[in-house]
Amino acid sequence: MGALGHYIEREGVPTAQISLIREQTAAIKPPRALWVPFMLGRPFGAPNEPEFQRKVLRALLSLFEHPAGPILMDFPLIAPASDAPAGGFACPVSFGVAGVKEGDLVGAMRREIAQLAPWYDLAVRRRGRTTVGISGMKVHDAAGYAGSYLDGAPRPPSVAGLSAGVALKRACDDVKAFYYEAAAAQPGGRGYLLPSPR
Repeated sequence: MGALGHYIEREGVPTAQISLIREQTAAIKPPRALWVPFMLGRPFGAPNEPEFQRKVLRALLSLFEHPAGPILMDFPLIAPASDAPAGGFACPVSFGVAGVKEGDLVGAMRREIAQLAPWYDLAVRRRGRTTVGISGMKVHDAAGYAGSYLDGAPRPPSVAGLSAGVALKRACDDVKAFYYEAAAAQPGGRGYLLPSPR
């Protein structure tokens, strides 16, 4: 989001963002950012703490008092303790290590893809669409192409007209989208996997 802020500001719209990873935000130098010392996934701190969350929001909005940046302000408070569970996404599938050779990351990823394929298919049926396919490769091939970089022997792109960098990024985007879409549905029609209530 930090890099996007630069483009939006060029169009005359001021932006501000919350940062959960200070080092990354400092490197991007967005126009205005508020770093918060909270766990990932909780940019406003503990759930069910509206007063504290308002403090975070007020601190974020106060950044608009600065006409230009980059501004990176540290939020001074620690989030109050919460009784809510810290869990996020739930995934009842277990990826066992049996049969996985040490260092065979591509093989392990392909086995995971095969295990997640029914969930992915269910998600596509429910949504009627998919975001997988930008690389022009099937997801197994995209995983293999990305994995060839891990093995130290990168293959040439299999899609004509793509540079190695673009092909690698698109292959990784497809694998990531496949995992996300597979995680969005549980087999057996039990519904979607959603973050636990905050």
